[in-house]
Amino acid sequence: ADSNFAEFLEISVTDSGIGIPADGIERLFRPFIQVDSGLSRRFEGTGLGLAMVKLLAELHGGTVAVESSVDEGSRFTVWLPIRSSDEAALLPVKTPLSPPEEAGGVRTALVVEDDFKSAELLRVQLEAEGFVVLHAASAEVAMTLAMQQPLSLITLDIMLPNMDGWEFLTRLKQVPALAHVPVVIISIIADRNKGFVLGAAAVVQKPISRQELYDSLVELGLLPLPQGGALKVLVVDDDPKAVELIAVRLLGFASTVLRAYGGKDAIATARRELPDLIVLDLMMPEMSGFEVVTALNELPETARIPVLVLTAKNVTAEDRVRLSGYVSAILEKGEFNHLRFGAEVRRAMSGR
Repeated sequence: ADSNFAEFLEISVTDSGIGIPADGIERLFRPFIQVDSGLSRRFEGTGLGLAMVKLLAELHGGTVAVESSVDEGSRFTVWLPIRSSDEAALLPVKTPLSPPEEAGGVRTALVVEDDFKSAELLRVQLEAEGFVVLHAASAEVAMTLAMQQPLSLITLDIMLPNMDGWEFLTRLKQVPALAHVPVVIISIIADRNKGFVLGAAAVVQKPISRQELYDSLVELGLLPLPQGGALKVLVVDDDPKAVELIAVRLLGFASTVLRAYGGKDAIATARRELPDLIVLDLMMPEMSGFEVVTALNELPETARIPVLVLTAKNVTAEDRVRLSGYVSAILEKGEFNHLRFGAEVRRAMSGR
């Protein structure tokens, strides 16, 4: 195993509270989601904390797990790789616009798929993006290859012989030396909730198009945007936690993420920085997102900046008519899907 991941720090937090039902655990790490609306009223929160913990742990090469029983409590555990100060000093600093490479500049992807035609299609698509591709027709062979070969990516089918994809993913994330490898589930059984809880980086319905695969790889930071320039994105939301979660989701797209926590601040920042894209909430005090959109369109210097709305508001038909022609897309936080978010970001930027 890589010496950088030979030891892990384990951090556990245990409570004796209300606990979480089994069906709630599957949704626990989804952003902007709380397990039960009744709990949301009794215990204030935004549904962002655990999603951010999971994202930040994975960015550091770690992983997160949860055990819980209703009326007994919960235990959350984070594993983070330990590096000595000398090792850390030697590690290269990688930005999202500089995709991670293995020794010799080679990026290797492991395709775990028992259907030859599907595996061959993925091989062609990944090789076109510069990956060296390995193929395993079973989870057992895949685990052996993963232990022997440094990997940048694993694509995983769920319906496999003997050990299925869920069990493979669970076992993979339990191996410290492999837990950091991003896994993209590509399967007819595209259960996003279960996939994200078990540690998948993305979950895509089969068959996958080349564009969907490309969008997933860009969002994971494995491929740069075609422009390759110093892209700037302005995130506008009065909730700092929401801003930081969106900023993490933008790592594969922008070299600079600007932050504004209100409408007036957003307009001033947009005029000063002229970002390539604005991600905007609608429900903000003092100045709503609707007012921000109107103000931006009245200013010559900001009128052409694409705006992507990401809001907790239940968007009505009237709202959509009001925003039509002024924003590139409208996404609701309650139905947040990181792949669709990534696709809309890319679409908005490509039309700049």
